[in-house]
Amino acid sequence: MNKRIAGDPTILTDCFAQHIACHQQDQFFEIFQPLREYHLPVSLRRKLEGRMILLGFNVRGSSALPYESTLAAFFMWMKKFNS
Repeated sequence: MNKRIAGDPTILTDCFAQHIACHQQDQFFEIFQPLREYHLPVSLRRKLEGRMILLGFNVRGSSALPYESTLAAFFMWMKKFNS
């Protein structure tokens, strides 16, 4: 059951939408298809290749972020813990 929930993008996005509605904050989220090798920095390929990710931010939209993309912010965060 847990593997089905963790791997089902419909369930994940629905859970996140409920979270947003409950907290009534400006938030947006973006879900990515399974990541391919050419989308990933070399240092993160082993951990992330073939995985789907759902990113959420407490701002109205991606233009409010100080990053070139939502993935750039995620990769920076992941690299901190990959050392």
